[in-house]
Amino acid sequence: MVADKFVNLDSLVWWLKFIGLVVATATPLFILIQKYYKALKSAETTNSEQGKQIQASIEDRETLHEDIESLKKGLLAIIRIELDKICARNIRAGKCALSERERAAMLYEAYSEMSGNHGMADKMQALKSLPIVEAEQKGNT
Repeated sequence: MVADKFVNLDSLVWWLKFIGLVVATATPLFILIQKYYKALKSAETTNSEQGKQIQASIEDRETLHEDIESLKKGLLAIIRIELDKICARNIRAGKCALSERERAAMLYEAYSEMSGNHGMADKMQALKSLPIVEAEQKGNT
């Protein structure tokens, strides 16, 4: 009876049921929260890895673009040198073989498609204005 004065037995049973209900409800919620947190962390890791891969891909693409630009400059220089040789040789001779003119036209087309010009249009025009001659055969004396 002394216990009845301090603690109401019905109240104690009610509180124990309430705590049991809270624990029973909170446990599945806690498990769901844990799963969600793990999934979120996994997604962050995946996103971080994908971000690194994307950044590496961007850097690779920039390097590739720089390499292509370097190759383009080299090809433009080589084509220009060859075109200069063909034009100078034929303009100096005052005549041009058809094969030389065709070769120059082919080179000039590639050169201009790669954004090359630098005065070559004038030289090509001068080459086209030259009279066409038969190709000289090697070995004739």
